[in-house]
Amino acid sequence: MSMKTKLLSFFLLAMFLVSTISVAGELEGVKVGTGTLKVGGIYQAWFYATNYDNNINFLGNTKYTSFQSKRARMLLWGTIVPDKVKYFAQMDFAGTPAFLDYKMIVMGYIPHTSVTVGRFLPYWTLYMHKPVSQLELINYPLFISSFKFAGMPTDYRMGMWRQVGIQTATDMDAFSVYLGCFNGADGVNNTNDNNDAKDFMARLDVNPEMENMSLLVGGQFWMGRHRIDEDHDKNNTAFGGFASLDYNKMVKFRGEYLMKTVVEGWDKDPTNSALDDLGSSGFYAMAGYCATDWLEVLARYDKYDPNTDCDDDGVSAITFGTNFMIHKYNAMISLNLIKNDEEWDLQDPAYPNDPDKRIDFDNDEAIVQFQIAF
Repeated sequence: MSMKTKLLSFFLLAMFLVSTISVAGELEGVKVGTGTLKVGGIYQAWFYATNYDNNINFLGNTKYTSFQSKRARMLLWGTIVPDKVKYFAQMDFAGTPAFLDYKMIVMGYIPHTSVTVGRFLPYWTLYMHKPVSQLELINYPLFISSFKFAGMPTDYRMGMWRQVGIQTATDMDAFSVYLGCFNGADGVNNTNDNNDAKDFMARLDVNPEMENMSLLVGGQFWMGRHRIDEDHDKNNTAFGGFASLDYNKMVKFRGEYLMKTVVEGWDKDPTNSALDDLGSSGFYAMAGYCATDWLEVLARYDKYDPNTDCDDDGVSAITFGTNFMIHKYNAMISLNLIKNDEEWDLQDPAYPNDPDKRIDFDNDEAIVQFQIAF
């Protein structure tokens, strides 16, 4: 199916659903077999530009500029049993059409606690569980989206992304606790398992009530094991902390730190001991200011080290962003300027056999994003 056909299909489906909702709205709701149904969508189109030189581009792009259909998503959610059972499903028609999320949320049976079962983004980091229409800046922080680097092994990824499993959320007045058990299979977005072990997640959010201010601080922990073969285990552990502050709905600060360790060893051969551990770490700090109810300016510094035992392999980025909110985040135009920096240089292709001939390379980015969310 061509991209043109996919987008046409999405457009026709969206128009059909919107027209259906408009008519059904006069009848006080969409008619479904059982329960309720709501329909939403997220469309994000990009104009992308980069200044890479010497035909070398760290991000794997092949053109200086391009128009991109980044996301074309359809969301379905509703209630099966009032105050007891809800559901959510999400599809994306940009690229290969696919179901991204499908989950059931059960509440009311355990005090202050809901239980989510299905395939979804775990409550991991400040941004991963948020709708992509509410990321503030266009891209996820570096240590979350590290898979975007060409050839980056799975071990280096600190974003857990979509998992199949179960997660509980216990919400109290001043804090929330999240616990999860997932397949933990390698891959950015998985639908099954590839070992007999499971991954476990724990997270604590503390959000005290404050006047004219919204504060969130907390910590998170992930522990998992991946079986490579009958003799070889790979244990993944990640932990970190975060803070989020919004003052008077005008000024915002975000910060987060994550560390991940991968330990590999041989169960049945003690003489082989363990392979070298792999440690990764990353952090970001972001500040934003809402100048008016339609203009927001932001700046973020990212630092990511995929292997803490290896010198000259880290990356960093400074992002300056502006959001022009035609109608909040529902209709918005965003401009992001990204200054990327790497701790290494590259072999000069004109002197392939001379290790002293090294060159720097440029790969800064500019992105304009047009967003509709309903």
